[in-house]
Order: sequence, then C-alpha cells, then structure tokens
Amino acid sequence: MLLYIYIVACVLLACSYVLLLQAVLQMWSSMPLWEAPPDFQPSVRISVVIAARNEAANIEACVRSILACNYPAALREIVVVDDYSEDDTAERVARLAAAHPNEVRLLCLSDIRPPAPPGKKSALSRGIACAHGELIVTTDADCLVPPRWLWLLASAYEKRRPSVLVAPVALQTRNGWERFQALDVAATMGITGAALARRWFAMGNGANLCYPKTTFERIGGFAANAHRASGDDMFLLAKLPVEEVFFLKNADATVKTQPCPTVRAFFQQRMRWGTKNTGWTSRRLQAVLALLWAVPFGVVCNALLAPWYPPLGGVALLLLSAKAWADRRLLGEMTAFFHQKKYLSHFWTALLTHTIYLTVVGLASLVVRRYSWKGRRWR
Repeated sequence: MLLYIYIVACVLLACSYVLLLQAVLQMWSSMPLWEAPPDFQPSVRISVVIAARNEAANIEACVRSILACNYPAALREIVVVDDYSEDDTAERVARLAAAHPNEVRLLCLSDIRPPAPPGKKSALSRGIACAHGELIVTTDADCLVPPRWLWLLASAYEKRRPSVLVAPVALQTRNGWERFQALDVAATMGITGAALARRWFAMGNGANLCYPKTTFERIGGFAANAHRASGDDMFLLAKLPVEEVFFLKNADATVKTQPCPTVRAFFQQRMRWGTKNTGWTSRRLQAVLALLWAVPFGVVCNALLAPWYPPLGGVALLLLSAKAWADRRLLGEMTAFFHQKKYLSHFWTALLTHTIYLTVVGLASLVVRRYSWKGRRWR
C-alpha cells in the first residue's frame, strides 16, 4: 500500500514538472520581442558599473566591448571597481581610463579610508555611489556585450520606466562541457523571463541588470544581505514588487559570459548560487526551485534503490522521461532564441549531467554551505 502511494506521488511530481515547464514555454513563446521605437533618441545618462577581482585576463575585452556600443559617448560612463585584486586588473583598467578619460573610471576599494569591506556587493555599492548616471547598468568583468546593448536598455527604460530591467545572459562556449553549461543557463533564462511576464516572482542575473540609481537608494541597496558573497541580483530584486520589474526579450541585448573551466569551479559556482535559496521570501520561488530539484533527486534516489526494490527502477525511468520531454521542448525554444540550436546535440549527456549535479549540489548547499569564490572562503 505504501509503495502504491509512493508511486502515485512520483507520478504527480512528474506531471507537475511537465506542467511547470510547459507553462514556462508557453509564456516565453507569447512574450513580445522588445525593440526600440524607430524614432527613439536616447537622453538618459548611463553608468555601467563593474565589480572586478582578479580579472586581468578578461577586463580589457569587457570594457572595450562596452566602449564599442552604439550609445552616445556623452551619455555613457564605465565605472570599474577593483575588489582587492591580486593581479594587475587595476593597472589594466587604469591604462584604459587614461586612453578614454571621459568614459572609463577606475575606483579601488583599497584606496578607501577607512578600508572598505571586500566583496562584490561592497564594490558595486561604491561604484553606484560614485556613478554620475541616472541609470545604473551592471555586468561582470568576464562578460562581453553586444553593440546595441545600451541602446535597447535605454529605450526600454525610457518607454516603460520600470524599477528594474532584467535582460538575457548566455554563455560563450567551445566544447561539450561548456555547452552543457550553456544549456543550463538558457533554460534558466526561459524561467526568468516567464516568471517575470507571469508575475510569479522576480529573477535576474547581475551580469545584465539595469535600474535607476534612485531605485537602489530607495530600497537600501544591498543592506540586509551584504554578508552573502552573491545575490547582488536576486536579493535586490526581492525588495521590489514583481510588477515593477521588466524583462527585456531581445537577443541583441544578450550579454555573453564565460563558462566555468573545470568541474570544481562549476561546483563552487553552483554552491554559491544554491546557498542563497534558503534566503528567499517568495513562496512561489521556493516552490518552483523545490520542484526543479525534486525531480532529478527522485531520479537518482529511485535508480539507486532499484536493485532492492525493482518497481523503483520504473519510477526513476518515469521521472527521467518526464524531465527529458519537458526539458527538450523548453531548450528547443531557448536555443533558437540564443542562436545555439547546435548545442542540442549534447542534450542527452547534458540531461544526465544535469540530473546528477542538481541532486548533489542541492544537498550540499543545504548541508555543507561552504564554498570558495574569487580566492575567498565563504559560508
């Protein structure tokens, strides 16, 4: 009897997962693409704020991609805040600032007296406080931005006037391991856009976030979660009604970021993300995250127990089949949007990898709650 009840519960879990991803797919597909009006002429001054720590290999390419944006130079500045880097990140930015004195500024946390606390949120807070622009745009030091990026963000802000603009993020990839990560990020972007369009809850990625400086000041910036290593995006969004957040759906506004080069780096990144989950106040967000984790967890647990309880092998196969069908449909849409359709050739490997990693990281983020990031230990 208990086994029968358990199997029914797993069937309901599989159905819930499929229905959730179907709702995400339908909402994403129905969302209109944002395009700047033909007569749009930008008037808002933008400050792009970048927190950088040990990013000597990436920061110059990042800043140059922003300088190449087709946005009026008089309405744009780039503020890079060095977070106690141990390499020559600051020196590289200083050279760019000397070459572009009206567009690039370097701030260093190490120059502040009394000493500023380390960390991304501290660096962003410093950069935003010193920014001259009405509109703050954040991205990461290892990102590259497209030419129309600022133009699209400014047009959406000036026409819609949201408290926060969330825009897409995708990965630059070279091999199968990196393409697995790209598929994972693409699915997350689909859920992000659908959740905002449906007004379920607010999600976003700090690599492509935009808000008026007054919004940051009004909600107290990163106060109440400054002790967390990350969350400069999600915890900030959690302070606002979801109705005030707008998702800018346009592939030309997509910021490209770097994948994790190793399994260890990937695990540490996902641990950093996963440890934030207990801090969410949105019940809907918690429920969705729990469902997205419960299915792969169920696959792994049932598969491991199948040698002793053979019916559980069928349960594992049912859950995996439901996940495969729903994931493949969503990823078909998302890879088309990001022009990554060829990545689907890695789908089955990615599916199994995703199932195992979500199970392991989900448990570790609840139990271990320790990770390394940017050469620092966090808990």
